[in-house]
Amino acid sequence: MPVPHGFVERLAELSQSGVPFVCVTLVEAIGSTPQDAGSKMLVTEGGLAFGTVGGGRVEARAIDVAKGMLGVAAGGSPADVSTGEPPVATAMLLEWNLKRDVGMTCGGTVKLFFETFNHALWQIVLFGAGHVAAAVVECLRQLECHVTCIDARAEWLDKIAEHSRLRKVRADDPRSLVADLPDDAFVMCMTMGHATDRPILEEIFRRGRAFPFLGVIGSRAKRAVLIKELIAAGIAAEAAEQFHCPIGLDLGTNQPGEIAISVVAQLIQERDKWRSMAAGGAAADNTTGEPPVATLLSTRRFDVVEQTVTRPDGRTASVKYVKHNGSVAILPLVDDNHICLIKSRRLTVNEILIEVPAGTREPNEPPLETARRELIEETGYRAGRLELLTSYYPSPGMLSEMMHIFIASDLTPGDPAREENEQIENYVVTWDESLAMIDSGEIHDGKTIIALLMYQREHV
Repeated sequence: MPVPHGFVERLAELSQSGVPFVCVTLVEAIGSTPQDAGSKMLVTEGGLAFGTVGGGRVEARAIDVAKGMLGVAAGGSPADVSTGEPPVATAMLLEWNLKRDVGMTCGGTVKLFFETFNHALWQIVLFGAGHVAAAVVECLRQLECHVTCIDARAEWLDKIAEHSRLRKVRADDPRSLVADLPDDAFVMCMTMGHATDRPILEEIFRRGRAFPFLGVIGSRAKRAVLIKELIAAGIAAEAAEQFHCPIGLDLGTNQPGEIAISVVAQLIQERDKWRSMAAGGAAADNTTGEPPVATLLSTRRFDVVEQTVTRPDGRTASVKYVKHNGSVAILPLVDDNHICLIKSRRLTVNEILIEVPAGTREPNEPPLETARRELIEETGYRAGRLELLTSYYPSPGMLSEMMHIFIASDLTPGDPAREENEQIENYVVTWDESLAMIDSGEIHDGKTIIALLMYQREHV
């Protein structure tokens, strides 16, 4: 089958853009199949970008596999995708029986070749476009990486030469871009000074972002000042110290070009450590005797890890689970007979659930403070009193999360501060109504059932 018209042009366009994508090729078609061998399609994280390998179920499944491949962090270890296929790689050949494996009525067999592009690129983000930052970008131009350079000054960004793996972003408030940075990015602050570096660091720590590398150009004295100011701004002391400053290996002069070489050398050194940890896992801690843990996937809210343990008989085994900071749930008592639940659209189950307000703890955040914050954010209520009802593990077979349930009373109403992607509304009901909704199955959220029934047992 000839290459579809426009395929080569779209392939070149995506390749030059730096956008990660997968090329899917139907390399063999036996029997009754919806498309001929040689059919091709291009898939980005957003879905189908060009072409077809047959449409319908086979194409939908191929798109899911391709998106699963793109979901693996660059440089990290492969993870299983929800399609039940083997561990994901940067390229793989899959064979499907259309009736048995895909659920189609035609009984043919297809072989599909999946290959990622722009995906294994090392992600580097520079805040600042001054002399040293420009020299760093120039050094990185020769490496297999994708660089994002962010600055409020268009004239400084314009001085940096264009490149297919460089994205220049002008932002009046660079810290506003922190939330959208890739989890696997190596991040450096090289702005005009500590006064413009600190807001970016503060935003990173407030959001609980944990990048493989976070560095700030400057001296040890600057580091001390930044840590002091971050703590004064409410950042936990332990978190406030989690950045490199000074950056760069101890070599060369203070000329921008030589500083850039020392910085890029350190980045390569840290990248290799990170990739080694992701691929093979960390060695057991010699001081604590803890078994080795490898991070398979890291996100803002949780990590997927693999831990190797030694059985009593001396054999080793590994277990994969979700490592989670923990969470809270809050049962708000509006008055003696009314409670405030919420109606929340949960995309994971494609349903609007009736729940108690809840949320994830930030790193090192006390559960009581999380409860106070989440109650305000989701319902607008300020609690005069918060009392711990119980703590439990929601799903210890696969999740390390500990959830703490609090009773909130002496409430003062106010405006909620919900995130843009949250679809939540307050739902005030009586005690009898809430219990009736459990009996009828209208409430089938686990934490909500636990909170209502435990409070009823102990207080009602």
